[in-house]
This record gives sequence, structure tokens and C-alpha cells, in this order.
Amino acid sequence: MAAEARRAPSPVAAQARVPLTRLAAADDRELVFSRRLAAPRALVWKAWTDPAWVAGWFCPADLTAAAYRVDARPGGEFRVAMRDPAAVAYPIHGTFVEVSAPERLVLALDTDQHPEAWKAQYNRVRGTPERREAFKVTFTVTLAAQGEAETLLTVRMRYETALDARANAEFGTMEGWALCLDKLEALARDPAATREIVLSRWIDAPVERVFRAYTDHDQLPRWWGPAGFTCETSEIDIRQGGRWRFTMHGPDGKDWPNLIEYLEVKAPERLRIRLSSGEPGEAGFDVRITFEARDGRTRLTQRMAFESAAACEEVKAFGATELGQTTIDKLEALLRAG
Repeated sequence: MAAEARRAPSPVAAQARVPLTRLAAADDRELVFSRRLAAPRALVWKAWTDPAWVAGWFCPADLTAAAYRVDARPGGEFRVAMRDPAAVAYPIHGTFVEVSAPERLVLALDTDQHPEAWKAQYNRVRGTPERREAFKVTFTVTLAAQGEAETLLTVRMRYETALDARANAEFGTMEGWALCLDKLEALARDPAATREIVLSRWIDAPVERVFRAYTDHDQLPRWWGPAGFTCETSEIDIRQGGRWRFTMHGPDGKDWPNLIEYLEVKAPERLRIRLSSGEPGEAGFDVRITFEARDGRTRLTQRMAFESAAACEEVKAFGATELGQTTIDKLEALLRAG
């Protein structure tokens, strides 16, 4: 979390609700901390291993996170892209090395896809301004239950060199983690979290332009749906009380009937829709979409609410979180194309 803490408004540490406890490291290549979280261990574990939950906290302060892949098994992929309010992306990728639910996981991560400007800034702090590489780090995360309602989280971060450990400490890693864990704790304590999938992203386009991409009859079918999917419209009437009936064609040739009912349309602030297959007897689920304007950019948030935790898990099982991120990728591609 080094880059994001450094870019956040000062003073970063003062913004965290609860500070971290810095622990002794095995050597000068490590940073170690702990924090007691007011959340049961099962939910803290879920926050580390469920893509929808990872996206809700794996970024400090006012950043957003898109979880493209969180495959929590040994050898499984971890791929998350954070965005700051300037819509600059900070991708992180790596591999789960060890997964022992619900007590311990080891995760090897790489920041080599961070922006070049960030790498230059990081290396100045590192004392190697001629260097342009980022850093790799291995997290060892342990969760110890503290009764039924609390968890002691300990994170051991091991870097390739002592220079990287020192640079991360100076770059604001601990402050960034404190902010992240505030969000993790809030997420785990939210009773609605087990019934929701939330996708949020800073987008480099004005709010009116983003809202129009959601409500224009011509634009919406061009980007809606995951990567590789296309939409064929049967009827479309985007207004409060209107509906869009369409077939989504998958890359494997399978067809998916869809119906979106527009429950609320308030430009350019929010939409509330009900998404279903349109088949008799299927209730579907509600989606609240908000558009927050800031400095010519937009924070887009889609909150999918299901009737039960079981219904939410069923949708997650076929990759709704990850596929939803690729849908927003397509939206961004449309916006960039003008």
C-alpha cells in the first residue's frame, strides 16, 4: 500500500481510525505489524479471499480497487488494480503460495505494473534514482481468533532487499495499511456485506459523459456485459418505469436472456435498476449505481443487492465480481474512444 499512502493527502497516519502495532522483524528485509480487528475470524478470512470483499478494502483512503482474480489456493492468481481519484491505476499481481483456512495465507506480490512516474518516485526514496524497477514482497498473514467477535491480524512483509523494506517504511506503507484495515473492519461489520457485490472505480471522464453511457440507447448495448460478450436488443426504453430487454451472447455461443427494469433515473447522480432474465418466476436482484463527480472525473459505484447471502454466493460462484470488472473495462474503452 506504499504508493497510495504516499499520494494521499497529508497527514495520512492521522486519518486512520486505529493505528497498527509495529512488531519486531526477523531482519532488515522485513516489516511486521498487527492489529486487533472488531470482526470474527471467518469474516476477516473472507475479506482476504473473496474477490468482492477484497475489492472493498484492498486500497487505502479514497482509492478504489478492482479485483480481477483472487484464486485463494496454492498457486492461484491474485490480480487487483487500485485507482486514485485522478483515475491513475496501480496494478498489483501475484500468487497465493500457501492457503490454510482460516488461519494463515502467504501471498507473493509484484508492483512492476505500477506507473513509471510512481517507480521513479519510489526509487528516489529508495536512494537509487537511476533505477526504474518496482518491488516484490511476500506477505505472511495470520489470523488468531480473539473470542467469537474479534481477530488478531498479523502481517509479515518480506522484501527482496533491505533497501526495499526501508523505502516502503519511508514511503508510507504502514499508514496505508492502517487505512486499509479501517475499511476491512467496516466491511466485516456491515450486515449487508454478505448479500452484496460492490464494484467501484475512478473513471477518467466527466460524470455527465459516464451517466450518458448508461442511459443512451445506442451506447449502452455497445459496452454492457463482460469481455467477449455482446448484446442484442429486443426493446429498449431507458427512463424511470422503462425497461431494456436483450439477449447477451457469450463467447462460447451460449445465449443469456436479460431484462433490466428502470426503477429510478436521476441524471447525472444515480440509477436504480432490477436485473433478471425476464423469465416467469425469477425475482432477479436490485442494482444501485451512483456517479460521483470530482475534478472532471467520476467515481462509479455499482451495488448489487441480493435477497440472501446464499443467493449472493451463487452469483459469485460463476465469477460475477471478476466479470463485472471486465464490463467496466469495456465502458472505459467506449469513453476513451469518444
